[in-house]
Amino acid sequence: MTLSSIARSAQNTKAASLTHLVICWLDTSINDEELDMLIREAKKLASIPGVEDLSAGKSIKSDRDIVDDSFTFGISMKFKNVEEMNAYLKHDRHVNYVKNILKPRTLRITVYDFEN
Repeated sequence: MTLSSIARSAQNTKAASLTHLVICWLDTSINDEELDMLIREAKKLASIPGVEDLSAGKSIKSDRDIVDDSFTFGISMKFKNVEEMNAYLKHDRHVNYVKNILKPRTLRITVYDFEN
C-alpha cells in the first residue's frame, strides 16, 4: 500500500464531523462581568448530548486587515453529524441559554456551520 492510499484510507474511516460557530456582538451596555457570565454559561452547554467539543471566548483584537475583530465573543462546537447538531439546537438547556441569557444581551448573532 502506498503512503497516499494509506492516508486516503485513514480519511475514509475518520468520523464525519461538523463545526457550529456562533459569533456574537453584545449590546454596548454589557460589562466585563456579564460577558464573563455569558462565556461561563456557554461552556456549560458542552454537557448537552451530542456535543463533541465546545470552546468559548472573547474576541482577540488585531491590527491585521484580514481579521474581523468587531465581535465580542464566539462559541465553537463540534458534532458528529447534522442530526446531533439539530438535536442540540432543540435541547431545553440550549433554547433557554439563547432565549433568556444570550439574545437579551446581543445586538447581532451570526452562525456558521461547516463540515470538517
